[in-house]
Amino acid sequence: VVSRRIAVWVKLLLQRGPPPEPLRQRVAASLAAQARWLAENLEWDLRGNHLLQNLRGLALAGAFFGGPEADRWLRQVAAILPGQLREQILPHGEHFERSPAYHIDMLLALADIRAAGRGSWASQLDEPIARMARFLSEILHPDGQIPLFGDSTFDQYPAPRDVLDALGVEAVSANDDRERSGRLGEYWIFRQKADCIIFDAGPVGPDYLPAHAHADLLTIEASWNGSRLFVDGGVADYEDSPERAFCRGTAAHNVLQIDGRNQCDVWSRFRMGRRGWPEPLRFGRSGPFHWAWCAHNAYRFLGVPR
Repeated sequence: VVSRRIAVWVKLLLQRGPPPEPLRQRVAASLAAQARWLAENLEWDLRGNHLLQNLRGLALAGAFFGGPEADRWLRQVAAILPGQLREQILPHGEHFERSPAYHIDMLLALADIRAAGRGSWASQLDEPIARMARFLSEILHPDGQIPLFGDSTFDQYPAPRDVLDALGVEAVSANDDRERSGRLGEYWIFRQKADCIIFDAGPVGPDYLPAHAHADLLTIEASWNGSRLFVDGGVADYEDSPERAFCRGTAAHNVLQIDGRNQCDVWSRFRMGRRGWPEPLRFGRSGPFHWAWCAHNAYRFLGVPR
């Protein structure tokens, strides 16, 4: 929360100017206190998107204030960032928690860190940001919105096309007559005009951080003539509620369910115990047909090994 608040306050102060005294001094003092606290309390226990949000808040605070203490915050960001880029941004450009909504959030976070950076270290973000933007452009439905894999929802973040426009990346066109299909990381995607199929043949998420993962191995989404046909439940809330349990469960996804049981043991709000993993994705063409094939072992606990 502190990381997100710092970013919002800094942007409001830069866009609208400081408030009148004595409120200006109180806001500045509070903002500095929050940044000092954040610098000593990075979320190494949770890691993932939380840690990148921490770096975003610290970088924006460092760029906003200036001076020796602010420079120290920027050096802290510069020291941690390379390792997190290697860990969290997959080779095909996807954020490793495999939630399209969080992917947008992390893309915006890295863009803010790059804007706040001083010196040569900020340029190391150019390639990961470009890679993430290209991935986002490739997974959008013809309606311009994300698939709702994992903990995703519409309208939580700026519209994907607005994000891509700001970064100078063109989204995939829905007016291309060609039939085309291929692999993007662990996804297989087919497109023709305003029809598309997105097949997720990857793992549910990082094994050590499945907080935003669902029991959805080998799920698909599809649009037909520009409208969504096969849809995902996404996420309704983050409460320990029946709705959240349903959204994370296998029944909320376009996958095979055996004996009414979840593929993976999802429990509480962000926990996952027993789970399965997919085999390598296979795909190709047979005459006029484009195809993709995969298998997983998540139901081995029911005696179904594959």
